[in-house]
Amino acid sequence: MAIMSTPRHTSKLSGRYISSSPGYAPQFLERLKEVTGNAAFWDPKAE
Repeated sequence: MAIMSTPRHTSKLSGRYISSSPGYAPQFLERLKEVTGNAAFWDPKAE
């Protein structure tokens, strides 16, 4: 629920979603770290 409440998900019906989407990533990734306890499995940059 916490991850889905970030603008990356809540703004999908906005008329400016695509042009604004680059700004959504930092908040989404920060929330992802909080929710997952910063586990490497959920890190999009991990290999």
